[in-house]
Amino acid sequence: MKKIYIFLTLTFLGVFLFLYLNKQFALSDSDIPLYSVPDGKVRIDFINKSSEEIGKISIAGSAFKLIKHIKQNERRTLVFTHSGEGTIIYTVEFASGRTLKGTEHYIERGFFIRDFIYDTLIKTKY
Repeated sequence: MKKIYIFLTLTFLGVFLFLYLNKQFALSDSDIPLYSVPDGKVRIDFINKSSEEIGKISIAGSAFKLIKHIKQNERRTLVFTHSGEGTIIYTVEFASGRTLKGTEHYIERGFFIRDFIYDTLIKTKY
């Protein structure tokens, strides 16, 4: 009986650590539905896969937002209220001063968007 408790405890800890590390460090591109979007909100995860730090991301759309300092392989999450449908567009400025303009995104309440930012392009997953 004691072996079952040890096994269950280690299994629980392993799953919890996997989910935590995957969220914090973007270790995989897995779509894990555990991280949901609150009602009436939009969630965008920016994952820096470039070769340098991101100085800031300027987001224009329903409201102007600004995200600063995303290190390499770091994920930054933005959750904001959105009234219905719309579009957003953003500009990435790297620490070196180089900029990369994203494409226009269609958004609506409940959307979960992941943007992987590379040196010369941005890949979006809805």
